[in-house]
Amino acid sequence: MREAIYRKTGLLLFPTQIFGGIVLHYGNIAQMNTGEGKTLTAFLPICLNSLLGRTVFVITEKKQLYNDCTVIYTTGSELGFDYLRNNLITSIEEAKKQDYYYAIADEIDSLFIDECTNPLIISQRSRGGNVISPAEYQLATKLANSLIEKKDYKVDQKENDI
Repeated sequence: MREAIYRKTGLLLFPTQIFGGIVLHYGNIAQMNTGEGKTLTAFLPICLNSLLGRTVFVITEKKQLYNDCTVIYTTGSELGFDYLRNNLITSIEEAKKQDYYYAIADEIDSLFIDECTNPLIISQRSRGGNVISPAEYQLATKLANSLIEKKDYKVDQKENDI
């Protein structure tokens, strides 16, 4: 890995970065100061687990999400909502990826301290207090999937609004 990184970026990994990668690979938290190369350090266990065919989740504060590959960049709240949505599905085909083998969290203090104060809730009032049936969820899903972006709704990435 060290040689591949050098050939691609011209940067040589320092021993502390290699040790940090080992620490992360074994599921521990590594504290690194700004400028010490956290990105390259995290890259080592990400690549190792990806090469082993394991899905790797990189949990970051950035809103850009990349899916359908071995390495998935996501936010902590999106991962939490995926978990909640997976518990509402009516067929296995609707489930999001669940092979959560390995995850790396960027800015773990933000994830565990700041974000944990915001509850993740998927809720709605049911008519007359009745439980909503799976058929009603399926109908709502079918309707939502039939909507066309820019015709039926607009997405504002800046404001994170639909």
